[in-house]
Amino acid sequence: MINRNVINDAILIDGSSKDEFCEIINQFKHLLIQNGVSKGQVTTIIIPKNGVVQLAAMFACLELGVPLWIIPDTMWEGRTQGLDEKDLDRLPVNRIEYFDEASRRFHEKYFEHNPAYEIYLNGSTSIRNIIDATQLPPDTDDIQPWEVTEDDYAFIRSDKFWKREENPFEGMRVTHKQCLENVEEFIPYYRNRRTGYPLSYHHKGAFERNILPALMSAKSLNSLTFASPSLFGPEISRLSVKRYLPRLMKLDSIYAFEDDTMEMIVDCMMEWGQYFSETLSIFPHEGKWHTDTHTSWEEDLNMKFFGNRMLEGFEEIMKKIQKSP
Repeated sequence: MINRNVINDAILIDGSSKDEFCEIINQFKHLLIQNGVSKGQVTTIIIPKNGVVQLAAMFACLELGVPLWIIPDTMWEGRTQGLDEKDLDRLPVNRIEYFDEASRRFHEKYFEHNPAYEIYLNGSTSIRNIIDATQLPPDTDDIQPWEVTEDDYAFIRSDKFWKREENPFEGMRVTHKQCLENVEEFIPYYRNRRTGYPLSYHHKGAFERNILPALMSAKSLNSLTFASPSLFGPEISRLSVKRYLPRLMKLDSIYAFEDDTMEMIVDCMMEWGQYFSETLSIFPHEGKWHTDTHTSWEEDLNMKFFGNRMLEGFEEIMKKIQKSP
């Protein structure tokens, strides 16, 4: 199953050792149990910033057999029309959320662009427990009050639910075993690399293509929180590039950003006369390939994109990665 045992023992997660990371997992497990959460209860995590705390909350849920509800990162006006009380009863029972002022501002800005979240945030009777993730208990000992197996559900994807398809959860429940099988092909991308993850677990494919395989094989995993210009505007996006670019420059691989964020990063780097001193390998985000329209970025900024249309030398590079200890 997906638990701390699959994580690379030598990895650094935003500078924290695996032992330090596991202590935060334990704190979240205590928090969940103290709030009456039990095995099988569907939960979602709303923490606006990538990082150790968000990842630890995820692993606490996974270790306790509390399946995570994957809310899509993009919603459109009117997608909640037609949902009835039976549908509402299927929404998450628990929500782990940060309540600090910065989070409130984030939610106000983010959710105004996603009206469908109103059903989720403002009054579904199914949300019976809202847990304040800023109030972690001091307990750091590991607890496992019940058995969790590879056949228990790890995630529930909501794609069909929001499209109001018949049988919206058919094929949307993913077990621990299925998830681990899904990550196998992506592990070589991150092996022994200093890598970064720019997309949270709720982005479709981000956990299985980036977060989990990197935790299993990378030398270090570093969170990147670049603001999308289409969501937050160019001014805030440029400020986020200024803040997080030094962290990005220290990595040798990342999982691809959303297109508009990637373009903003490149625009800022070109304006500021910056480039990567060591080649930055960028691995594919779902079906999006920057290489089709931005091949000049590779030469100008010392990047290397990998995707469906294999770049020259890709297979040879992958063989070397796979052979590395």
